Amino acid sequence: MPVRNIFQVEQDTLGRIWFSTTRGVFFSDGIQTYSLPDSLNAKFDYQIAIHIDEDGSVWLYNDRGQMRFFKGGYGTWEEVFFTEVDNSAQLVLSNSSAEGKGGIRNLS
Repeated sequence: MPVRNIFQVEQDTLGRIWFSTTRGVFFSDGIQTYSLPDSLNAKFDYQIAIHIDEDGSVWLYNDRGQMRFFKGGYGTWEEVFFTEVDNSAQLVLSNSSAEGKGGIRNLS
């Protein structure tokens, strides 16, 4: 791993380990460690939070500052926009449920 400071570690349904670090997000298949494209890491503030939902999708989002959400993890990433936010917004991240209206933009 090319960095010493790790904020968060998560494992997805394929067994890959995801790391949020001071240099962005990395993931490992147990043999090699890969970084996300710089173009994706650049869309976030200092600290990127990681969430793996029930379907195995990886969600990346700003831990603070402007809220930006990206869903993917398997070669493509999509920016997800939530047009209606209410008090259950925290449940979106903790319960892995993306309920509500929103749009998706493909980044690949």
